Amino acid sequence: MRQQGRLTEWNDDRGFGFITPLDGGPRVFVHISEFPRDKHRPMKLDLVAYDVDKDDRGRLRGTQVLYVAQTGSARTTPRSTSTGGRQLPITLAVSVLLVGMFIAASFYLGPSFVGKNRTDLSASQSADQSIASAVQHHASGVQVVGEGVVERVLSDDNDGSRHQRFILRLASGQTLLVAHNIDLAPRLGSLASGDRVEFNGVYEWNAKGGVIHWTHRDPNGQHAAGWLQHNGMIYQ
Repeated sequence: MRQQGRLTEWNDDRGFGFITPLDGGPRVFVHISEFPRDKHRPMKLDLVAYDVDKDDRGRLRGTQVLYVAQTGSARTTPRSTSTGGRQLPITLAVSVLLVGMFIAASFYLGPSFVGKNRTDLSASQSADQSIASAVQHHASGVQVVGEGVVERVLSDDNDGSRHQRFILRLASGQTLLVAHNIDLAPRLGSLASGDRVEFNGVYEWNAKGGVIHWTHRDPNGQHAAGWLQHNGMIYQ
């Protein structure tokens, strides 16, 4: 049965928060991937409707979230439709999306955790341009493919679903945080600064340059499968 609650905590940089049910029950973890992909970014005090599920460790999590009342509707993070209060041409927004889709469709998505090299990325420059456009226009929810060099390995994020985290630097100089869900996919083994990593995932904008997530298969089969490749191994 669907419930209603208030988003009482939200970390926009890390893309997760907690919903407090209106009926006073225990608060529920929620990830940004469960929200609609519209112009509105989740904000603290948004009123939402959601289903409740449990992760592999039995913790409550909100799924299939819908907005009931958007308290932060005056401050939306555009999905590539505006910047600095100025409306961008719709054709530009469509172009960004199409470039990401074209690149994603151009590469073979191998099976989970297999010892097989993919073909080298011949469109890495185009991928960097697609990401640069997403950064410039504060776009989110953009499927992107690319590669970079590990600049720093961070500690795991163990709030809610566990994520392996590291910073990638692209050939363009852009840095991105990769948040790889290790409750749903294998951990990248022996990851170190200077390693090259290829990725297929979803870009989410933030003020620090952005986050790549959904680098794995969707167990529910409702989302395009992403992956990471490191040392000849594909992780999904």
